[in-house]
Amino acid sequence: MLGPDIEDVPAYMPEQPSGCPGVVVSAVSTVAFNQGVDSVRADGTVVSVGLPSVYMELSIVLAALDCIHGLGSIVGTRKELEVAFAFGGPGLVVPVDETVPVDSGPQVVDDMTQGRMPGRKALNFSLQSPNKVSFHLAF
Repeated sequence: MLGPDIEDVPAYMPEQPSGCPGVVVSAVSTVAFNQGVDSVRADGTVVSVGLPSVYMELSIVLAALDCIHGLGSIVGTRKELEVAFAFGGPGLVVPVDETVPVDSGPQVVDDMTQGRMPGRKALNFSLQSPNKVSFHLAF
């Protein structure tokens, strides 16, 4: 975690050609928010606990082309952030996820649209369903 003593967070970041996968900004300032956006990689997420209540500039082109996801709250304190981390830290929050074969995709979409999926499912292209037979043709 980086503190307020770091002047230029994106320059301080380790040499990563693509940036960080996710950034949590806990300082309520436009500088901190912009540094968070500049530090995240394409398809990354910026979470801001307590967005500044002033006008902020955000490059819509950068956000759209890099698919940067943003989550934030208008209110929030460092104490609330501490409570959130304390709640998630000891394993009290456990995501429900499952990796399934890609050919079960239609069933996954149906379960999702019908509200029968309690968590996340990842489609794995290298898995096969148990009822499928694999064969290779040789010429």
